[in-house]
Amino acid sequence: MFFVLFLGTIILGQVVPQNFEVMEGLLTEINQCKQIREKFSELKTEFSDIEIRGIHKDMRLKILTSVNSRLRAELRRVIQTNDLLKDKLREMSLKLGETRQPTSEIRVQNTTGEVGEGGKEISCTVTNHNNWTYFNIERNGQTVVHVAPDGRAQTRFNPKYLTITPTIRENLAEIAISFASLRCTDEGLYSCVIEGNVQSQSIAVVIKTPSTGKPSMSKIGDVIGYKPTDFKCEGQPSYPDGKLVFQVKLQNETVFRNFEFPDPTVVDKDRNCVRKQTISVTYVFTEVWDEAKIRCKYKHSEDYDETDVFVLSPTLCGQNTVDNRGIRHPQKSTHYVTCNEATPTVHQCPDNTCFDEIFQTCADICLV
Repeated sequence: MFFVLFLGTIILGQVVPQNFEVMEGLLTEINQCKQIREKFSELKTEFSDIEIRGIHKDMRLKILTSVNSRLRAELRRVIQTNDLLKDKLREMSLKLGETRQPTSEIRVQNTTGEVGEGGKEISCTVTNHNNWTYFNIERNGQTVVHVAPDGRAQTRFNPKYLTITPTIRENLAEIAISFASLRCTDEGLYSCVIEGNVQSQSIAVVIKTPSTGKPSMSKIGDVIGYKPTDFKCEGQPSYPDGKLVFQVKLQNETVFRNFEFPDPTVVDKDRNCVRKQTISVTYVFTEVWDEAKIRCKYKHSEDYDETDVFVLSPTLCGQNTVDNRGIRHPQKSTHYVTCNEATPTVHQCPDNTCFDEIFQTCADICLV
């Protein structure tokens, strides 16, 4: 039993991961060992226990010596084979490294600046690409800069506003454009194009301008509660990504806070590096908004316009039994409301006079 377990350990620990042929050979040896054991059992009736143990020991050593010799030989063969494979792979890697060409690529540099700003630069750099006959920068499908292999550059640009610097070296070609003073007409998407199988790349020149003037907002004033009210705000926020935002301050609040009205309609008109934006809103005001203030401003700016909101109760005209009889405005003494059936209309007294409900007239002195 001892030699069978010993061989099983060798098979599982060393041979199976290396070579299945070795496993088959060892299984054959194990079967031979079993046959020898059976032979030993037969000999027990003819020889003494001492002799049997002696024969058993000799046979076991003989078998183990034979098997271990075979294993060592097989392992040496596997090691030699692995060394040969490593040498082959190393040789193939060296050959591939000698024949493989570096990958050609284009790198670009974008720029962002304000109108009139100088020192801004864009560039287009091509590496690991030789034997080209043209290297261009295009805009709107037209070539605006052309560089020849000897470094000579031709351009449609006015040299008064920019400088073009071509650089040609081994495995490298570069075009750099430095703007003396950015103009709105410089803005746009440029393309780097070089002869050969190299993917063109885009360069972005973004011109930024600050907001202009103050926003203008609809004056909401008096609204009938729970009825949709339309209003809008328009202005010229910063270009190219500026926007208008709303802030509100309710009657019981002391400071303005940002507020987003649901589903606004935003229209941007960008032209000549100027953005014109209009936000249109339809909103249903409730009594919570009574005597509130709504402010429209440029984001990241203190310029704004604002309006007051006065919410009239939808039941106000229901309390008035006489059509067109004036009702003093609930919040403003200088205003009054008349009703045509259930439809209220707000009026303002002239010259900041007050409405007198008793005499149904605007007077200098308001009777409470």
